[in-house]
Amino acid sequence: MDLESIQKTARSDLLLSVDDGAPDVFLWEHSLRVARNARQVAHLAEARALGVDELSAFVAGLYHDAGWASRVNSGELDRMHVLLGPTTEGDCEAGALMLERSLRGRVSPMVLDRAATAVRTRLDRSSRSPDAVVLAEAEALDEFGVLPLWLAVRRGALEGRGVEAAIESWVRKKEYSFWTARLTDSFRFSEVRELARMRLTRIERLMGEVQLESLGQDLAAVVGGVPREAATDGLAT
Repeated sequence: MDLESIQKTARSDLLLSVDDGAPDVFLWEHSLRVARNARQVAHLAEARALGVDELSAFVAGLYHDAGWASRVNSGELDRMHVLLGPTTEGDCEAGALMLERSLRGRVSPMVLDRAATAVRTRLDRSSRSPDAVVLAEAEALDEFGVLPLWLAVRRGALEGRGVEAAIESWVRKKEYSFWTARLTDSFRFSEVRELARMRLTRIERLMGEVQLESLGQDLAAVVGGVPREAATDGLAT
């Protein structure tokens, strides 16, 4: 089975058109990351015990958010709003239909059916599809770490907000234990949860640096001879 050809097909489906410019790769890059995550998660013992199919999980990852592309293609949604709101069951159905249309005859009927089922049921936490479980795990992991900052930047640019708004949002989420709850609720597999915790630690350090520079406290430390540790007291992390 030609995985490169499958990826090219999915890329063509998920690139968003831009008038007089290069296509918008935002949705495609997110989808490819989730697909790669799903393929890796499928190797875990906990996932294998469920009966996951690695290729089906990978294909489902490629098309799990294809419903957003359908909305953009139909003129219902501006491309800049992609992934900035909740995914609906209608999005899942549209993504599954796109998968079936584009990959029929390119993958086996078993893979096509399993992948489409995973996309259709990925919002259902009681789904009995092992590929949907792995897909949900892979997508949740993509919310942790440094890369999700790109989504925050995109949202901020669209809404006319700046760095301070992003810092305030981060601080509020920390105060309300948002990320602690996400770690608890979003992952079924212990190894993926631990990786998400490590990614969270990295983004916490980065957000501390962002706040430090935004407030000019690193400069204050240089000018006033204040130890860096003192200058960072009370920051986002």
